[in-house]
Amino acid sequence: MMLKIAGVLLCFVFIGIVAATSIKRKRSAGSKVVSLSQVKKMRSTAAHEGKSKGQKCSSCKEPGKKLTFYATNDGRVIGVCSTCKPAVERQGLLPL
Repeated sequence: MMLKIAGVLLCFVFIGIVAATSIKRKRSAGSKVVSLSQVKKMRSTAAHEGKSKGQKCSSCKEPGKKLTFYATNDGRVIGVCSTCKPAVERQGLLPL
C-alpha cells in the first residue's frame, strides 16, 4: 500500500516538473520574436549614422556604394565597383 502511494506521489511530482518546464519554455520563446518595425528602425538609423557600408566589391573588396552585378562563366554572381568595372568588361562578362 505504501509503495502505491509513493508511486502515485512520484508520478504527480514528475508531471508537475514537466508542466512547469514547458510553461517556462513557452514564456521564454516569446522573447525570441523580434518585430519587423524594430529591425527597420535599426537599419534606417545605422544607414543615417554611416555605420552601414554596403556590399563589398568582389575584386578589390572595398565597400562600394553602387555595385554592378555580373554573371561569371561558371555561374557565380559577382558585384563590381566602378573602378573594377573595366577589368570585368574586358573579360567579356555581361551585366545582370
